[in-house]
Amino acid sequence: GFYMGNLGKIGCFLFSMVSLGAVAASGFDMLVDAVYRVCVLGFGEFGGVEVVVVVFGLVLVLSMGDREEVFVRMMAIAAYFAILVNFAVLLYGAWAVVKNFDRITFDDGNQEHNHDVVVQLYNSEWTQFSSLLALIFLCQNSLMIVLRNQKDPSNNHRDVNITFGALAFFGALTGIVGYLGFKAEFPAMTQNCLDNFSNDDWFAVLIRSALIFQLGLALPSLTYINRVQFFSFINQQPRVLEIFGFNVVFLLIVITATLFYPTQLAKIMNYGGGISGIGVIFLIPCLCYSTHKWRTWKQNQNSHNKRVFLISLVITISMSLLGVVLLYGQFFI
Repeated sequence: GFYMGNLGKIGCFLFSMVSLGAVAASGFDMLVDAVYRVCVLGFGEFGGVEVVVVVFGLVLVLSMGDREEVFVRMMAIAAYFAILVNFAVLLYGAWAVVKNFDRITFDDGNQEHNHDVVVQLYNSEWTQFSSLLALIFLCQNSLMIVLRNQKDPSNNHRDVNITFGALAFFGALTGIVGYLGFKAEFPAMTQNCLDNFSNDDWFAVLIRSALIFQLGLALPSLTYINRVQFFSFINQQPRVLEIFGFNVVFLLIVITATLFYPTQLAKIMNYGGGISGIGVIFLIPCLCYSTHKWRTWKQNQNSHNKRVFLISLVITISMSLLGVVLLYGQFFI
């Protein structure tokens, strides 16, 4: 807002809402799928419509609160289940890699292989994965409600560094080992790795049960974060009916997205990450920096300030073009 005025505020608000909405949509899809498969296993036939209604009602009720510390606790519990899921995937992937180590080879595109499992070193769809990284970065907005409720705010800087470092390290480790392991066990691996297992497989039941608790607590928290952003943007203190109305509209939008892209988690997250990434990661920060340098040059018009401004302008244009290319890649590559 300081550098770009109301336009910057509106842009940041919209990009943030889109990113968190994309996460909520993919999470809702995963939660419905997990509940459906576990219910089919435990209780026989249970229709998909009933599952959607039950999940919608659960998330709606849990997101009606207005005490921030409650949602902080919910996010903390959800984080424990997320750690359990990642740890299980890491162990399974490591076991599968050791088991199938002799069958795995890496493909650089220049030779033929006789191995059963071929892992590509390069894929033209890498732009889609870059949007996932942008989306994950933007979703760290959810840490703000945790930081605001710290008993000792002086530890915020340390805790954020530890959090980002742990996420980067263990996320990369789980992703690499998990991909190699699942690729070795299931050469025709599906987008959702759990779909490779039968409904009564113990590993799939464990992961889906943990996902039910994780997403059942995380989705109300995401709804709350979006609600706080919305009413803070319009500078209004919401009443109960307004909270209820926002939650219903937001969750209906989430359900609509999952209906248009059923079981297409990556597409939902790619589109949200691509649209938000071009704004919050590439465009807005560079524009703010260029605006700052332009004001500095106007206040003191010397050759040095002019040179710095022109360099910042070139960087802004270059980063904006890169963001456009990555956004283009979500839809056409």
